[in-house]
Amino acid sequence: MLLFPLLALPSQLDWGARLAEYRVRVDNALLSFQVYLPVATDAERALHWNWQGKLPQLFPVLESLRATQRNIFADGAAAWLGKPLPAVPQRLPNCPWVASREEPIHLRELLDVSTFLSAERYAVPVSTPDKVVGWRWYGNVAESVWSYGLIADDAGIVRGLLQPVHASLLPRSNGMMYSAGNAYGVARTAQATSLMILNQQAEPLCVTKLH
Repeated sequence: MLLFPLLALPSQLDWGARLAEYRVRVDNALLSFQVYLPVATDAERALHWNWQGKLPQLFPVLESLRATQRNIFADGAAAWLGKPLPAVPQRLPNCPWVASREEPIHLRELLDVSTFLSAERYAVPVSTPDKVVGWRWYGNVAESVWSYGLIADDAGIVRGLLQPVHASLLPRSNGMMYSAGNAYGVARTAQATSLMILNQQAEPLCVTKLH
């Protein structure tokens, strides 16, 4: 009676870490679709088994959630896409943001969405396969209370989002832990130049330069 919880505990902890790891993987994968960047590997991570067969339903569902601001769109961050960064009456401090890794996203990595319903805004103009069409960032925000970040191009127009990463504080049974930081961002632009972080009331907290 007393031995069972002790024997089960390592396995339970591992499953808890696995579930948190799964959530991070899906949340990060869906961020590219929030910013209209249909990355094929992100679709596979989000949809899993028979992911290609689920693609025709993916875009209508995403656009329905976007229109009603539910689920992954509930914080309102995606509503800033295509708009200028919020105007602020005073100079904002620099964001306590440190990127641990940044990666370009090339045209060859994207899905062909031409045959899917509700996917018009996800289409990217055809060009050379190596053309950079976006960026992704992994890093840390040393801000105690923040809701999301807005990533803008050199004209100050929002093209991407940064979101908190809620990784498990517990290691897997093999000792591995999520180590890519507490924030993840994706932008559909080759010229991402600035990041503004907002709180839950959509009030700007800070701003910093990217690249």
